[in-house]
Amino acid sequence: MIEETRQLDKQITRDRPSRLIVMILSLILLPILGFLLGMGFMAILGFPLIIGKAAGAALGTYAAAWILPRSIINNGAVEAFITTNPVASFLNQDPLVFYGPGWHFCYWWEDREERNTVNLEEVTERFDGEVQTREGQVILTGAVRLRPDICHLHEFVSGAGSAAEDIKGLVVAHTLRFLGTDDASLIKILSSTGALNEELMRKFKHGDTQNDDISDFEERFGLIVGDVTVEKVLPSKQVQETMSAVTEARVIDEIVARSFGVKDVRALERKIKAGTITRKDVTLRRNQTLAMSGNLQGMKFDSTTTDFNLNIEGLKDMPPELVRAFGEAATVAGAARAGNKSKGNRS
Repeated sequence: MIEETRQLDKQITRDRPSRLIVMILSLILLPILGFLLGMGFMAILGFPLIIGKAAGAALGTYAAAWILPRSIINNGAVEAFITTNPVASFLNQDPLVFYGPGWHFCYWWEDREERNTVNLEEVTERFDGEVQTREGQVILTGAVRLRPDICHLHEFVSGAGSAAEDIKGLVVAHTLRFLGTDDASLIKILSSTGALNEELMRKFKHGDTQNDDISDFEERFGLIVGDVTVEKVLPSKQVQETMSAVTEARVIDEIVARSFGVKDVRALERKIKAGTITRKDVTLRRNQTLAMSGNLQGMKFDSTTTDFNLNIEGLKDMPPELVRAFGEAATVAGAARAGNKSKGNRS
């Protein structure tokens, strides 16, 4: 097995001996052929043979000097190069020839263009997508790290233009199937990043070696997937606003309950059913809590009688039980924020 991280020319299938032989024979035979042709041409014209020999040898040597650099290809440490063999094309064979990093012998008649250099370095393609759940939209953001597979450069050249967009679409589509958004809850999806990344790696990456386990995507586009990572799974702005409202409502319910000396809404409901307190008292206390939290600034609440008139501007006459419960909730929230901040600093 060949390590995936080592992109070497020996991994490319190419007739190497024939290219070396053609180069050596060309360098030897061209001066000789020029020498013989020059001599024969002078003999036909009746001129001194020495002129033809010298001119022919010079032209043959010049041709050999022109062929030598065209018989060698030199690539960088993370580069591959593609040439076109017109002879193979004429014979209805694959005309593309691939050369990996380092020095290599080639046929001097192979066509080459600088734009056919392939960079073997890994690149990062970012992607994002929306997942529609029964509770709202979830936004996925992540990245795919790719590099050309030196063993499949033909496929890479054929599909390089669409590979990045295709894999981003495939990742998002496979994510939707994996999450099963038709019946998945929002909380389940938001907490599934780890399992999702493992599934994406299994689907799109063939492991630590180039072997028969190559993924369909890698084989199709001639790429090596170094990593597929969903970095963030976040609810959309609308869902965040809804979640914030729900959380705030729960906090307000708890403050109201504590102001009546109970721990939660269930206990408060039991007190209402027992007749210890009235629902009107609870409603009034909730309005006062909303006023203290700043949600209803500028509004006034009047009870059905004249026994209570709340001016939000000054927040007058708040029951001490409510003030105490509100302060306890603020203390808990502040401690939670401080704890989160300290965790963030340590990380």
